[in-house]
Amino acid sequence: MDYGFSVIGLAFNGMLQATMGLPVEFFFMLSIVSVVTAFVAQNTLSRRSDTRGNRIPYIMTARAMQIGSTLLIAFIHEPWIFILTVIMNGFVSAESTANVIVYELIDEKQKELGPDIAAKFNKSREFAKYRLFGSIGWAWTAPFGGMAIKALNGTNGNLYLGYTVMYCISAAGMAVTAAFLYYILRGRNGRPAFWESPGGTSACTSSPRFYLSTAFLMLVSTSFLYAISHAIQASPFPRYLKEGLGAGEDYYGLLMFLWATAEVPLFFLSSHLVKKRGWRLLILLSLVFNEAKLIAFSFSTTPVMLWLVAAVHVLNPFGISFPARTYAITNEIATDRKALGLTLHDSFSSLGTFIGSITGMVIAAWLGTVANTMAGYQFFFTISMLITASAICVFLGFEAVGRSKRKSKPALA
Repeated sequence: MDYGFSVIGLAFNGMLQATMGLPVEFFFMLSIVSVVTAFVAQNTLSRRSDTRGNRIPYIMTARAMQIGSTLLIAFIHEPWIFILTVIMNGFVSAESTANVIVYELIDEKQKELGPDIAAKFNKSREFAKYRLFGSIGWAWTAPFGGMAIKALNGTNGNLYLGYTVMYCISAAGMAVTAAFLYYILRGRNGRPAFWESPGGTSACTSSPRFYLSTAFLMLVSTSFLYAISHAIQASPFPRYLKEGLGAGEDYYGLLMFLWATAEVPLFFLSSHLVKKRGWRLLILLSLVFNEAKLIAFSFSTTPVMLWLVAAVHVLNPFGISFPARTYAITNEIATDRKALGLTLHDSFSSLGTFIGSITGMVIAAWLGTVANTMAGYQFFFTISMLITASAICVFLGFEAVGRSKRKSKPALA
């Protein structure tokens, strides 16, 4: 329900901005504002969330911000409204808070099992079950939302009627699900037992300086570079589709359908491989997926190639890496500081997005009018390809060092 209703009010903003004719530079500027807001606010709030234990105020605040920003965009179609709403949505990390809640609930479930069953309990698979429903909600709402927006736009001379109507529906749906979520989390008899002890009740404890561990450095460095690459590629992408390839909101909805539908098998594949091969393999695969997508975009320069853009959207880096990454942080690296571990990681990703967005703005200014043409879009994709390739090299370097350390341990003993 949450992902199904929020997809319209979140995912179509780029197409709305392209419809308004906003330049590529504005897309990059919004990313910068979002990152700065998140970097300042989210780490502080995550520390308080870990200390106090009660996650409800934080996730409810995030939901309220999402609803309010969606309503503002529905009725005000001016550039400044996007600046205000990215600040609102960047104030609290709804995604990280929800993930922490789910993993804490999974911890409680494991404690109720017998020792033999608990030892074989796959937390990453349990998390994938939760995220599966988010993918379904996103996948099956996005195409219909896109078709409705395109069909309604221009009715009675109102070029934005489709956005206004569908964004109002999105906000109303999010309000209902927020109330339902509060009821679930609060429970009929007060707070769940696992919130009585701040930071969770996991028997495992993480190092106070977990952020200096090789595993965490591997995660944040590759995520940092990936975020730079993604920022340079993603900001021009809506204009690339609309102006470069002539695609509309219905096609954009189809892309999100393919993207989210692919998450379902990838989540379960990821959770299976985490147990069999470890989480590092999934991080590498996500980088390879992204590189393959960028190569496909570089070949797609005419509307006849829209099929290729759609085909590579099943290569979902998020679907293959997200369960593994959250499992690694919450169950191996920062077991008793889950929210801080996740938001610290997200902060480095945000820093990458910040740098990528500034880089994109500089490139756009250097290209001038070419930035809003197919040649400009292809230039952005090429830069992104090079940065993703460097992220793969960094990952392989960390893995080589890690293997060397693991081999040397028995000799030292």
